[in-house]
Amino acid sequence: TLNRSSWNERRKIINIVKQYKDDPKQLKWLKDCVVANDGIQYSIIKMEEFAKEALQLLSVIPDSPSKQSLSDLVRFSIERPI
Repeated sequence: TLNRSSWNERRKIINIVKQYKDDPKQLKWLKDCVVANDGIQYSIIKMEEFAKEALQLLSVIPDSPSKQSLSDLVRFSIERPI
């Protein structure tokens, strides 16, 4: 969202995150801004890319309960409901 925002919007976003994280009105504006700039979809794509990379890195490790737990954690992280 920051990359797609104007300078003024970026300043406002940063200000909200730093100083107004408990203000429902400010958080609604921030949420609307993220949705309008496809921030949710972008986050999902990045999450899937990182998960794929993590599973590829784990694939070279010999099978073990620890490896299975890490793989399960990666899958849980991307499959859990939001």
